[in-house]
Order: sequence, then structure tokens, then C-alpha cells
Amino acid sequence: MDVIYLVPVKFLNLWARNHFSLIQLPENQPKERLVFYLILLVSLPVFLINLGVPPFLEDEGIRSLVAMEMDLSGNLITPTLNGEPYFNKPPLYNWILLSVFNSTGVISELTARFPTVIFLYLFTLTIYLFVRRHLSEKTAILSALLFLTCGRILFWDSMLALIDICFSWVVFLMFCWIYEQHRRRHFLALYLGAYFLATIAFFLKALPALVFLGFTLLAVQIKDGTWKKLFGWQHFAGMGLMASFFGLYLFLYSRHSSIEDLLVVFVSESTKRTVIEHGLLDTLLQIFMFPFEMLYHFLPWSLLGLLFFAKGALRKIWNHEFISFCAVVFMANIWIYWTSPAIYPRYLFMLAPLFFTAGIFLYFELSTSWMKKVVDVSLMVLGVGVVLASGFAFFAEETAHTRGLWWKWSIPVLVMVLCLLFMLRKPQARMIGLAVFLLAARLGYDLIVLPLRVENRIQAETKQDATRIGKNLKGEEFFIYHIDSMKYDASFYISLQTERILQKTDQLTPGGYYLVNPYKYPILFEEAEFEFIDSIRVKRKEKYFYLINTE
Repeated sequence: MDVIYLVPVKFLNLWARNHFSLIQLPENQPKERLVFYLILLVSLPVFLINLGVPPFLEDEGIRSLVAMEMDLSGNLITPTLNGEPYFNKPPLYNWILLSVFNSTGVISELTARFPTVIFLYLFTLTIYLFVRRHLSEKTAILSALLFLTCGRILFWDSMLALIDICFSWVVFLMFCWIYEQHRRRHFLALYLGAYFLATIAFFLKALPALVFLGFTLLAVQIKDGTWKKLFGWQHFAGMGLMASFFGLYLFLYSRHSSIEDLLVVFVSESTKRTVIEHGLLDTLLQIFMFPFEMLYHFLPWSLLGLLFFAKGALRKIWNHEFISFCAVVFMANIWIYWTSPAIYPRYLFMLAPLFFTAGIFLYFELSTSWMKKVVDVSLMVLGVGVVLASGFAFFAEETAHTRGLWWKWSIPVLVMVLCLLFMLRKPQARMIGLAVFLLAARLGYDLIVLPLRVENRIQAETKQDATRIGKNLKGEEFFIYHIDSMKYDASFYISLQTERILQKTDQLTPGGYYLVNPYKYPILFEEAEFEFIDSIRVKRKEKYFYLINTE
């Protein structure tokens, strides 16, 4: 499974060698590049400290449980969840997790989350390499660092064992390929490469990959007047390449499970968050709230959005070939999420670099604009506010008694204060300073906040209870009663201890052990005779699942 990591890396190296070798760099660029790589190197431990400490959220439990059940069943083609076919996602990311579990010999929160960090850094380097080809070294560096240090990445998704960063990276690679090949009018290479990368993305997250591919090709080729090529043989060659991979997968899948059920779930998963399911009223509310929600999630760099309202900004974007491409691809795809209720910010990660690159471009182009001054002042005020707010760690009930709080708070805050002073004295390097500031803030978060999740979250109780039950019943036959899914993080911790798949059953047999949802099946607790053995705390309205032994 290590080939999954090696192929994209070789692709990047080859691409960089072919496209960047002839670029003549100004003398100051090697220095800027050195600073960039140094920041990446120093930041890596920041993303790893206490990464494995918090227990799984339920979605993380799903990813790791599916991978673990693949190993336990020996079936790598048809994923299962609690022993039942799992149709929601194709198997590629499960293979990645399984390769990490097998290569390290450890199945844990750390090994499940480690690939997220690897893909995050591959994504960051891809942004840098791509933007450097068409804009200045400084713009490329900032575009990459803005993505790495935006709020949603830095304080949430970079520490979760989820598909989205990996999927978004592959989709972004597809954007890069489309731009490079389309501007050269290499249409066969364009379609073969785009459909190949879309195929990889499809095997990560199914139909959304096709949506990104379709809307991006359509928008780019309409903009540049090459839309007739969509009906050419080169395009059909690309579609044929994808169809061959897809057909092979369906053939292998059909030998184990129903293709019809798989396709139905793929379609339903892609439409369940849209107006089709949620209705017009929720969609209208989403259209209004979406910009404000994304402004919050991608702070502080979402403040660059103010520059798009500056005089002449849109003209500068449209007149620049590369930036207009970023804008067109962004607008061609963002509307799907803008009009879809119940979406998560992580679904937008492949679009974030396009926004940040255009924002940084305008930041330098509009150097005399009053809107740029507003952005600068806002970023400084936000930085000062974060430093001041960090002092509440000494007064908040959850953190006030943290062992070693003084040094865990002082080191990051010292770096943050130095960054603010640097930003004041070196306004031309203000963005770099703020990126380092944010990494220091994440260090403080690692040291102070993440350890608290072991003690103060329901998921911690779930892990403790499920682990205890798994150890106590190792070697025993026990099941989840009937159709209830329980909590998948609980299932993961149980299966991790028992080294067996926790199956479901609709039969209660004498002497058996069963995990029962009292909210759904209260009659069992009113009429049946059983022995109460244990319970698992879960983050649901019923609060507990009970382990019973029927007599």
C-alpha cells in the first residue's frame, strides 16, 4: 500500500522538474525559499504534539473501524461496518489507513491521524510549487502558508483521521493539471491526466470527484473558447480511462456484494446535503449564512476577502491569466456548497488555495488601497486579541489547574509577542510573521487544550467504557442487538480489544452477550429476563448503551 504515497510524490517531482527547471530566480528568492522550508520543518512537530491523545470522534471511528474490519475479514474490496456492507465511501482511504496500521504494527488514534498530517504537507507543497510557476516566490510561499495556518485546518481538521484533506489534495492536483495542460493546448494529456486524478479522487469519496471534474473542465474551456474539444476524441479517451478503472472495481465488487446497492448509496450520499433533501427554506437560509460561516472558519486569512471589494480588484483578477483561472474554478464549484445546507467547511479545502492565492495577489497589487490598510489593521488587532485571550487559561475552570501551565502558556505566547513586534517593524513581511504567530498559537493549543479532551469529553468516557468491555469479553461471542448502529467509535475500541468484528443480530439467544439501545428497545427492559453487565456512555440522547447477558 506504500505505493499510494509514492505515486503522487513522484508525480510532483516530475512535474516540478519539467516545469520549474528553466525558471530564473531573483537573488532574494533562495532566501525566501529557505525561510519557507524552515517554517515547514519547524511546524511539523507542532502538528504532531499530542496528536494521538484525544479519543476518536465518531466519523474518525468509522474510517478506522472500516480499515480494521478489512484486515480482520481479509476482504479489501467491499468495506464493512459492524460486519455489514458499507457503501458510503469507496475503499481507497481505508487501504491507506490499513497500510499505516500494518507498517507500524499499531492501530491507534495517532497512526490513524498521521496520514492526515502527511497529506496536509503534501497539499501545502503542491500549492507552493503550482503558484510559484506563475506568480512570485513570495506569493507562492504565502499562498501555501495561508492554507496551512487557516483556522479550520490549524485548530480542527489537521488533527482528525478523516478523508477530506487527502481528497482535497487530489482534487487540487487535478486543478493544477487542467491549468498546465490546457494553457499548452495539450488536450489528450489534459483529459487523460484529469480523468486519472479524478479516478483517484473518486475512489476516495465517490461522486463529488466527478462534480469537480465536470464543472472545472466546463468553466475553464468555456472561458478560453475551447469548449468544442469537450466533444473531441481526446475527451472520450479520458472518459474511457476512468470507465475502465471504474468497471474493474465494479466487477471485483460484484463478486462480493450488490452493485445496485452501492450505486444507490453513492448517489444518495452526494445529494443528501442539497436542496433535494433539505428543501427551499433551508437552502435560502444557507445562501445567506454561508459567507459568514466561511469567514469564521477560515480566519484570519478569510479577511483577505475584503480586498475583492476594493476598486479595480475584479479587473485585476480578470486581466491576469492565472488569477482569473483561480477565480473561474472557484466560482464554478463554490455554488454547490453555497446552496447546500448542512455542509462542513472541510468540503471546501480544495477551493481554499484558489481564494488565498487571489487574495494575496490583490494584497500586493492593491498596496496603496485603503482596503489593504483595513486588512492589515484587522490582522494586527486579531493577533493582539488572541494573545490577550490566551491569558484566560489561568482563570478558566478546565485549564486553570493544568500541570505546568505557566511554561505551556509562556513559550507560545513569547513567540506570538515576538511575531507581533516583527509584524510592526517589518510590514513587508507581516503575513509571514502572522503565519508563524498562528503556528505558535497551535503549539499552545497542543500543550494545554488537547490533553483536556482525555478527561472532559463524552468521547473519552466512550473509549474508556468500550475498551473495558472489549477486554472483559475478549474471546466471548457478543453482538449489537438488532438494527442500531450504536456509536462507531465505541465499536472501534471494542473490536480493537477483541480483535473480532462486532456484528449485529436480531436474535436473543440464552447465554449471549448483547449491546442494547434502551431508547429503541425499552420492552427488553420491561419484560425480558437478563443480567445487566456493563454500560457504554455515548454522545446521543439515550446517553448509554447497556451490555446484557440473557438467561
